[in-house]
Amino acid sequence: MAPVSIKKFDGYKDIPEFREAYDNASIYIIAKRPVTIMRIVNTDSELQKFFDASDGDQSLLQKKSESETLNAHLVQENLRMIGTGRMLALEVAQPSSAKILKGLYILPEDVDAKSAINELNKFSFEELLFMSSLGIGSFSCCGDIASFLTYDVLYVGRCVDEPLTTRFKAHHALQKMLIHEEVISAGFSNSDELVILPFFSQADTVSVITGDASEADFIKAFTNSFSYGKREVDLDCEKALVHGMNPKYNEIRFKDYPNSKDGLYSSEADIYSYTIAMNLILKYDKGLVYGSPNGTYASKIVGDRFDDTVTIYGPGCDYVHKCSDRIFSSLPGAKKTTPD
Repeated sequence: MAPVSIKKFDGYKDIPEFREAYDNASIYIIAKRPVTIMRIVNTDSELQKFFDASDGDQSLLQKKSESETLNAHLVQENLRMIGTGRMLALEVAQPSSAKILKGLYILPEDVDAKSAINELNKFSFEELLFMSSLGIGSFSCCGDIASFLTYDVLYVGRCVDEPLTTRFKAHHALQKMLIHEEVISAGFSNSDELVILPFFSQADTVSVITGDASEADFIKAFTNSFSYGKREVDLDCEKALVHGMNPKYNEIRFKDYPNSKDGLYSSEADIYSYTIAMNLILKYDKGLVYGSPNGTYASKIVGDRFDDTVTIYGPGCDYVHKCSDRIFSSLPGAKKTTPD
């Protein structure tokens, strides 16, 4: 599900289709970001002018960044190939910082831009980006999009034993945020700036079989018959995120993680790696955690049972080799490494 403001979530949770989707989530984050306002440019003439490379100082090609220039060229090419019938130009602004982002949304083949404007105006920029990540149209932009994707993490919670919509009927941490968090965006309320990010978990297991593995180990690996399931993974994930990002409003910090009674510590798993498969940036007290739909540019939060440590690896860090070296450290010729 897309990140959505607490105010909007309060209305969505009473719609059966949304409620069902939210209640399938197993982990959620409450975060804060400046209010973002999106404007759709809805006429062909405005659209052409909006992305016209010859439009003097307004030209997107005047940007200094090479990546922005490349994106601008791609936008121009899209205009020539697709035309304006399936395209919408977007102007996204953060009033608190006066930042403006210009983007292009290409609708699915069977959708006409003019007929879709009324419906799309109901969505936030975050929801539009999420639709794009699902393949419902595609979004490209020129400018610094990072600030529009960054969320200040305030709380990490689980909804393993209780549906998400039920959790929010009496959420004590949220009540504290609504009282104590200062408003960033003038003219808006805390319920506009506080955002809920629901996550659905998907677990993959990588088994490593060595020459001294027992018959039982072989059977478990080839039949995927382990002592843990989705519940244990979800419970462990919550602890990893809380321990790694130290959210302001989590009273229980799981300081001993990866050691836990109801996570993965007592299972056959030795190393647990968590990645966020969304285009977003999570800001916490010591840095940033990057998400990416395909995992290529994503950070990894890794719990290591070998030495009871938790490490947040940045995008591009070859943590797999580091972990494998640690697993096979007893073998001849193994390279001894420690996390950065």
